[in-house]
Amino acid sequence: MTKVDIEIHSNVVDIYNKIKDIDDTGIEIDIPEGSVLFDNTLNIKLLKRILQRDSKVLTLTTEDPKGKLLMDIIDDNVTTDTATYIKYEPKGSIFEKFKSFKRPNIDFSKIGGILPKINFPKSGFIIPLVVVILVIGIGFFALQKTHKASAKIVVESQTLTRSITINVKKGASNDFANNIIKGSEIQKTIQNIQSAPTTGEKLIGTTAKGEVTVYNRTTTDKNFKKGEILIYENNNKEYKYKITSDITVLGAKSGSTDPAASLVPGEKLVNVEALVIGEEYNISKDKTLNFDEYKSSEFAAKATSAITGGKKETKKAVAQVDMDTLKEKLLKQNKEDIQKELEKNSSNSSKYIKGSEDIAVIKETFSDKLNDDAIELKLDQTITATGLSYSQSDIDNLIASTLKNLIPEGYEVSTQDKEIKVEVLGNSTKTVLNKNQADIQVTLKLFIVPTIDTEKLKDELKNKNIEEGQKIINNINNVKTYEINTFPNIPMFKKFPSDTTKIDIKIEKE
Repeated sequence: MTKVDIEIHSNVVDIYNKIKDIDDTGIEIDIPEGSVLFDNTLNIKLLKRILQRDSKVLTLTTEDPKGKLLMDIIDDNVTTDTATYIKYEPKGSIFEKFKSFKRPNIDFSKIGGILPKINFPKSGFIIPLVVVILVIGIGFFALQKTHKASAKIVVESQTLTRSITINVKKGASNDFANNIIKGSEIQKTIQNIQSAPTTGEKLIGTTAKGEVTVYNRTTTDKNFKKGEILIYENNNKEYKYKITSDITVLGAKSGSTDPAASLVPGEKLVNVEALVIGEEYNISKDKTLNFDEYKSSEFAAKATSAITGGKKETKKAVAQVDMDTLKEKLLKQNKEDIQKELEKNSSNSSKYIKGSEDIAVIKETFSDKLNDDAIELKLDQTITATGLSYSQSDIDNLIASTLKNLIPEGYEVSTQDKEIKVEVLGNSTKTVLNKNQADIQVTLKLFIVPTIDTEKLKDELKNKNIEEGQKIINNINNVKTYEINTFPNIPMFKKFPSDTTKIDIKIEKE
């Protein structure tokens, strides 16, 4: 009996290739712990069947608990520790069984009387053999098509942090050495309408009007100009009226031939109008009014009829503070809205620099004028904003230029957990922010990992078994851990495919 040692990753095909040329009918195989043969009981059965075909007796031993259990279940001349060698008497190969296959004779004439009786030729065993070979071939072909492998390789990484101040200039050329990139103008116009209740008040109404008789108690004729003021007093309050036309009132004259008789004042009718609106200026007939600039003993007036028509009411009106407040409020809202619109114009390729915009009001229309009667005031405002933007690709290229001298040979930047933050520095004594120029700060947090040519690695791994693949990956520098998986999970396909497109390599940082 020949004793054969195998590796932990040896599958059925590997073992058969190793023992097929051994000139001994008794083969003893010591299976190591953790062997892939114990993944499925079919592996052991298949191995035994193949050796039976070659007229060999197989004895298996192992110290693997799982393996012992599987071999006990199979219970097919498999021992766990030792085995007695029994000479195996072959019962004939599968080809001999096919030779003994008796061809059937089917009388199709009995089936509806349509087909004649058919006798198969003596070599009828060929048909089942072809079917078996065909089924096996199709199955193998299907498995071959699904065969794939993957390797996840975890490598050591180093953290790299940098902060770069970049100046964006409108119309400039990229100068990565001096951290300058080209800026572009971005413009947006928006229109909004906003309203607010008015807070002003306005008195509206009519003035009282009527007719009075003006008396001249002097002996001299008196001319009164339009607008002369007459005053009516009531409860210690004065109510002023004006005459609405020029008049001349004759002087007083004697109304008798008696020299001692009293003089008769000269008089003249004239229309008057209150200076202020309101009901309080309505007075009844015969009320006395005095001139503002003359003595009442010389000149006076009396209401010939009632002075009426005066009234007033308070209404909401547009105040200056209403216009100023609404303008300020709407402008603030429009600035916020236009910034949002500018940010919307940003994309993966072009970025707007917030705060760089120059805003101008190009149209502003109020619904009412100052002091107009109005409960609500509306403002229609149109503004335009001109800002600054930059190209994201220019930022990426500047970063790449900066990192070029910082990354050691044989290393590259990992795409995992990459952090790039851009902050607008604002307008100060040391930094600038306007529509033509802006300073921004780019903060980087990157991870440096060894450079691994995955395509080259795939080419090295193709057609290799798991053990060979492990050796290849172990030879890569700075590999922390790795994991290899194959599909389907059967011994025959526990290797890397010959087609590199079916090999997936994933590199991850620790």
